[in-house]
Amino acid sequence: MELAKKAARILDRKGPRSAVYRPGNRALREIRKYQGSTKLLLKKTPFTKSVKNVFKVLRAEEGTSVTELREKAVEALQEAAEDLMLGLFMDMVLLMEHANRKTVQLKNLNLAVRVHGYHRGVLGHWKKSRPRG
Repeated sequence: MELAKKAARILDRKGPRSAVYRPGNRALREIRKYQGSTKLLLKKTPFTKSVKNVFKVLRAEEGTSVTELREKAVEALQEAAEDLMLGLFMDMVLLMEHANRKTVQLKNLNLAVRVHGYHRGVLGHWKKSRPRG
């Protein structure tokens, strides 16, 4: 009887068990992985599509004459965008730690954007704010 129960228990398993990690271990492993790599974090195709969409909107609104973008130009834009985002994320973490919290909140992003000197418009477009004075 006991052998039947053991066999039933083995058959009920759906494959190897996944390891159970303590909170934060997987995140720290991902951080180390991305810190060690030099490749871009955003996928190239969706970023290229969004850049082309922005240029299409600019062409319609302002009548610019840019018709196509070179691959190196898109790569430079992507690297600059990732650099801006990483700077904002690092500032968000510093602001979170300053407030003695363990969770990043939207108000951290808003403050980091203001500290960087950027103003987010109604539609979410980023523009460098003008110095007051």
